[in-house]
Amino acid sequence: MKVRRVCALVLAIVLCAVAALPVFAGGPDQPFTKWSDTKLDPEFPHTGGGVSYVRNGAFDAWTNGKPDNWSTVITQVQDGMHWAQIDWADAHSQGLGLHNYALGLFALCNTTKAPGYGIAYSPLNVPKTGDYWAVVHVTAWGESGGGYNSVAWYAIYNTKDPTKVPASAWRELYPDDRVCWNESGICNYLDRSETVHIEKGSYIFLKAEMKYAAYNAWTSWAWDDIAVWDMGKPDVGHKGFSDDGDVTWNRNAIR
Repeated sequence: MKVRRVCALVLAIVLCAVAALPVFAGGPDQPFTKWSDTKLDPEFPHTGGGVSYVRNGAFDAWTNGKPDNWSTVITQVQDGMHWAQIDWADAHSQGLGLHNYALGLFALCNTTKAPGYGIAYSPLNVPKTGDYWAVVHVTAWGESGGGYNSVAWYAIYNTKDPTKVPASAWRELYPDDRVCWNESGICNYLDRSETVHIEKGSYIFLKAEMKYAAYNAWTSWAWDDIAVWDMGKPDVGHKGFSDDGDVTWNRNAIR
């Protein structure tokens, strides 16, 4: 798994990964909210490793503006949501032909209805049904218009149809009540890691949504460094969120 700690210039969204002290999404006075399907445990040891069963989990490979091996859909009630290719590399690196990509989704509420949601999904090539170590990274920026409006999840389920993923299979990815403030210029790069029982033939799904209407509210999500590994040692019950660095925001970027 690659951890992003370099400056970012993005085609549709601009971020910058740097090594810094953790800054939680709602600001230093708003700690993470604990969810029923996980727990905050930043000191847990990673218990997986080796070759990942997620194809293009680093989003390095793109063709015609789409991430290779990933399908993307948007269910929207208004024209205010689109996918974006994020490049974590700084301008100098890009000038040398060096890139470091991630998957982005932008949502804007420009009517009296919420924008809808986007889903990206990819087949997993796990060799057999069993327990695996799953890791997903996400960050989110915006002016969400209220608490718990901009949300993100991932799911691993034995289907290739996003509409057939049951509600119980979705795992919360962004555990704070608000996305990072655009004005603050810094946000945490969250890592959710845990043991997941995976059936052979399953797919991995990413989902993000602005749940309700808040006129002119917007959110930019970014996913990267997604891996499913064999268990490196017996499961010791650790799971939860950790901060793998911080990202800074270019407020002048075109979105």
